[in-house]
Amino acid sequence: MSAIGHLTVKLPPAMADQVQAWVDTGDFADAEGVIRDALLAYGRPEDRHSDPSVEEWLRTKVVAAYDAHKRDPSRAVPLDQVVARLKTERMARGE
Repeated sequence: MSAIGHLTVKLPPAMADQVQAWVDTGDFADAEGVIRDALLAYGRPEDRHSDPSVEEWLRTKVVAAYDAHKRDPSRAVPLDQVVARLKTERMARGE
């Protein structure tokens, strides 16, 4: 078996254009690099949806926040206030 496999992949035009755009901007040396990084980011099937820390966060923090909002919707912060606060925090960090 060869150490490097060879595949021919057909992509929809929009995806092929995006791959080429990343190559053109210099983010990747070639299309192979784009696909390799995409596959590495996608990970193994058993890792995709079973991060225990994410599952724990969803079960505890997110559910608790949702339940609190349902009990008292007046505690919700309007979106424009959240955006303004995030902008202020980013500016303070020099971003």
